[in-house]
Amino acid sequence: MGRYFWLLFALLAGRFGIAQSADSSMAITFTGAINLPLAMKPMHALAMEAWKVSFGREPGAAIVLNDADKGVLEATAHFNYRSAKLNGREETMGRVSYRVRIRSENGTCSVGVTQFKHQGNKAALRGGIDLGLVTVSGPPLGRTPGLSPWGAKNILAKVRARSRSTADRVIRAFVAAMQATASDR
Repeated sequence: MGRYFWLLFALLAGRFGIAQSADSSMAITFTGAINLPLAMKPMHALAMEAWKVSFGREPGAAIVLNDADKGVLEATAHFNYRSAKLNGREETMGRVSYRVRIRSENGTCSVGVTQFKHQGNKAALRGGIDLGLVTVSGPPLGRTPGLSPWGAKNILAKVRARSRSTADRVIRAFVAAMQATASDR
């Protein structure tokens, strides 16, 4: 009898399908690119100039790797986050750090902003609540002591939206600075 149950289950699952959820464990990533008629090294120099007036103005901005021969620029920065909700407001207040990777090639420069990571307020009375890596969708990857699963998912959605707006704003500023600097030359 049990064998027929599993056979029926397999047939129904194959016929109607079992919905698979999107992989929510992937880090959220934002990208942008600009095409200019420049070789790799002049493109990298232009990216360095654009860096100063876009990503370089963000809080905690620091260049981690600058390799002009390979056309790679890697950096980190962060933004401060404070929840509008009263639930866990003081504990989740903190910073969201992220990584920037700029790759210059012949004729194109691409930029990626990824690995957004939330760190809570360690000075809070009950200690900080870290939501960890900001993922594409779904709840936080780890357990969040001090917050209900619904509250953690809701706050992570707000952090995700803020990450999206910050990345969009800074990528647009970078691309605009690249265009403006290239037109001046």
